[in-house]
Amino acid sequence: MGRGFKEWVPKYMRHFKLDVNSLTVDDLRENPVWEFGNFSGNSECEVMPVYSLPCADMTGRIVGTEFRLADGSTCWGILGGVSPNCPELGEHLMSLSLLHNGNWFHLARPHQFNYASHGPEQLARFLDKPVDRIFPISFNISHSVVGKPASVRGQINQFPSERLTLQEILEMAMRSY
Repeated sequence: MGRGFKEWVPKYMRHFKLDVNSLTVDDLRENPVWEFGNFSGNSECEVMPVYSLPCADMTGRIVGTEFRLADGSTCWGILGGVSPNCPELGEHLMSLSLLHNGNWFHLARPHQFNYASHGPEQLARFLDKPVDRIFPISFNISHSVVGKPASVRGQINQFPSERLTLQEILEMAMRSY
């Protein structure tokens, strides 16, 4: 049998696109950073790999990595909304999706509309662990993203260290750009 597409096409020529929810651990290992776009006109959830790493601009991009849970176990997932030069903003706006048994769980932050259905308690049920064995969740994306140390090596806590209103979060975002 002949070689597969990924084996003979140079990495920089592999302009494939995937639905973000179909990304696998192998996809994330090979290409940790992905960029959103509506490439086919069919879906805003399409992503294409970013080959020029590490990235300083994470606008419209996600990064995959292996996360360490509070109990020491690991789980692959994706961070979105990474603010490389404003860790305070990242604490409030960074999104986390974890992959477990072939399924994705998208964790909602306290200011999001779906927090009641996709918050820490629901993540605990998804992972079949108590919440205190999950949080804090540690990450290191310094191999893929350039930024302040607290932005590229950090933790996602069950709750942000400071509770801000949505208006305060938006004002912080405007100041950081």
